[in-house]
Amino acid sequence: YHSQSHNPRSAEDVALEIKESGKSFIFIVDDNITANLPAAKGLFKALIPLKIKWVGQFSITAAKDDELLDLMVQSGCIGMLIGFESLNKTNLEQMNKSWNAGLEYYELMLRKIRKQGLKIYATFLLGYDADSPDTFENTVEFALKHKFFIAAFNHLVPFPGTPLYEELEKDNRLLYEKWWLNPNFRFGEVVFKPKLISATQLVKSCMNVRNKFFSFGSILRRALDIKVNCNRLASMTLFLSINFRFQKENQKKMGIELGKALEF
Repeated sequence: YHSQSHNPRSAEDVALEIKESGKSFIFIVDDNITANLPAAKGLFKALIPLKIKWVGQFSITAAKDDELLDLMVQSGCIGMLIGFESLNKTNLEQMNKSWNAGLEYYELMLRKIRKQGLKIYATFLLGYDADSPDTFENTVEFALKHKFFIAAFNHLVPFPGTPLYEELEKDNRLLYEKWWLNPNFRFGEVVFKPKLISATQLVKSCMNVRNKFFSFGSILRRALDIKVNCNRLASMTLFLSINFRFQKENQKKMGIELGKALEF
């Protein structure tokens, strides 16, 4: 199912396929399942009789629509992956996401989502031009304040063929060209020159915020959120297993070669 496709499959077809799969838990793959609101509402209505649990990827703007949130919960949605990207309006404008009004808007939408008991996997991008040393602490404090189920704090990556790559190349800010083909490249390495901090500082700061978010104390405090994160035994089991896995993975995957598998 893809809500932004020119020829999206019908809600009934998707619901029938899910029913025939026999699965009771589903991840619906769509970059933004609520991009087309009428289609999303139609799908959620079709899912209600299935009595399944599911998660998906959303824009935080979905929380503006109370009917949509209600239908999500009725249809069995238990969690949302939301790309916050940045808390800085200047950065959002650089990403062409100026419709995200920034921190105050996020706070309002998150209160509505939390009221529905929906878990959040939050993702952030760090290293944009307006990001200073203070950005990292502010970002992780925001994530801790809202007790996100899990969170990802990744640095900006200029992928080939993107406007970002072309801009950095034009400004002579790439540390080396075709980084993805360089045998010396390692996972977690920053391949461009940030504006307000060094590349080395960006790597270290991202690791620091990950360690803080997935520290034992943070995991315990977020586990005590029995309204959302651990509102039932199954949720608590999932919360603890995935958070401790992320904690371990953060330490092991840094510096590995591309294509190398992690072993736990």
